[in-house]
Amino acid sequence: MSSLQANALYYGDCLDWMEQWDDQSVDLIYLDPPFNSKANYNQLFHTDGAGDAQFRAFTDMWYWDHAAVQRYAKYENASGRLAHDAIVGLKKILGACGMMSYLTYMAERLEHCYRLLKPTGSIYLHCDPTASHYLKILMDVSFGSFLFNNEIIWHYAKGHGPTKAYRRKHDVILFYANPKKNKFNAQKYAHLDSQLYRFNRIDEDGKKYRINHTRDKNGEYKRFYLDDGVKVDSVWSYLRESKFDQLPHNAEENLGYGTQKPECLLERIILCATNEGDIVLDPFCGCGTTVAVAEKLNRQFVGIDISSFAIDLIVNRRLLNKSVSIEGIPFSFEAAEKLAKDNPFNFESWAVTRLPGFAPNTKQVADGGVDGQAGEDNRNVARMGLLLAG
Repeated sequence: MSSLQANALYYGDCLDWMEQWDDQSVDLIYLDPPFNSKANYNQLFHTDGAGDAQFRAFTDMWYWDHAAVQRYAKYENASGRLAHDAIVGLKKILGACGMMSYLTYMAERLEHCYRLLKPTGSIYLHCDPTASHYLKILMDVSFGSFLFNNEIIWHYAKGHGPTKAYRRKHDVILFYANPKKNKFNAQKYAHLDSQLYRFNRIDEDGKKYRINHTRDKNGEYKRFYLDDGVKVDSVWSYLRESKFDQLPHNAEENLGYGTQKPECLLERIILCATNEGDIVLDPFCGCGTTVAVAEKLNRQFVGIDISSFAIDLIVNRRLLNKSVSIEGIPFSFEAAEKLAKDNPFNFESWAVTRLPGFAPNTKQVADGGVDGQAGEDNRNVARMGLLLAG
């Protein structure tokens, strides 16, 4: 084990990094992992000399393949693991399928999230109805069902779904923490316009308030002030707060990343669950909304992503001119050689974005991880990638 380095970005599989770190290292974990949405998420990539191209930022399609069989075997033969009973039981129910592959993947990572979280910490798992019911089972066995606090509903304006079913217009955020020990800074939101008429009294300082028919300990009617707002509950809706909608295409903070979440969502979670100086971990940080908001709110941050493009996007857009450590990205010939040997497809994703006129492949092929797309004038640059790969 080793100490986690805060204010840092890590390139690679979050499992590889998290299993290296000491127990009880972080105050808040927010994770927005793949949802098993059966979709590929592509990102517009600008290349000098080859125009704009799209490449696959990440894939969210799961199959019962050799890797899934290996993950399941680790649980089947290890009754002491936290998620053993859940994984074996779910396999009996679901069989060998893509969903089961996804759940074995998530179980491995949730176990390390449990190990890394401080006793006073909180974890927020962002998912959607595709797998939220199965993920709650994994969270219950990994963290303990007694640590379940809320199923938060994030309700947004745009929906999707088949014509003969209700439109899907919400995500689910599972909140787990020890209610006797965790930090919880209650948040409030402003009253809706339709409620303002209730605040029809003005006190001696000119502040608007209303009363109801309950009395305080002195026998006086309780006052409820307009400026106090309303305590946030477990439904976070654009109907109450317009900013809680999905990001519009023309939003200043929108980076065009397929699964990007609005900053206000992370701001609420971070303000509620942490104090200044606390450490926030996002194991699937994507384009870096979590780390950017944590930095703005004077929290320490740790972001991990398997896409080198995502790490670059955070450094060059989110945290431009900020002090941040980057781990896992090669900064020497020897480090590039090691990455090419250990993870050839991660090497491809990193290498071709450093070559003028190249963009990564939209799908992987049996080429050992050294490939890419380029304009005709830049084909010779592929030799650089081949040299780096040995």
